[in-house]
Amino acid sequence: MRSRPQIKTPIATDMLFLIIVELLFTQSSDIGKEAGIFTIINPNAVFAQDDHVFIAHAHGAIEILEIHVELDTAANQIDADLIHTPNFIATPAGTIINSMDTTAGTLETSTITSPDVADGKHISMRFNTEPSASIGQCHVTIFWRNTD
Repeated sequence: MRSRPQIKTPIATDMLFLIIVELLFTQSSDIGKEAGIFTIINPNAVFAQDDHVFIAHAHGAIEILEIHVELDTAANQIDADLIHTPNFIATPAGTIINSMDTTAGTLETSTITSPDVADGKHISMRFNTEPSASIGQCHVTIFWRNTD
């Protein structure tokens, strides 16, 4: 089993919010299955700045296998989509990979609507509605495999 180094990068800081992307690339027992893990601190404040959160740039064609979302409260939900776009500027016109809507503060799905992402696409999380200010954190794990 090979493992890639863990990457922790603060993406944006402000007095109101901090987005931390903690991409932990691992290869599990499933051949070629890898995971990207990130946490959005104060999703409401992030939404106030931009309703799209850039996640990754696909270097090679990939297939999204699973999406897991967990909020720090079951009382509130998020209404969001995982999307891909041809470039960062085109983010508002993204193609939906799958819904990221939570129920009771969580989502765990391996039934992906449009799992294939072509080489060079940008992958983002798009909030469709403003998250509640009561949500402190949104933790996301995305599993994929290279298809090249």
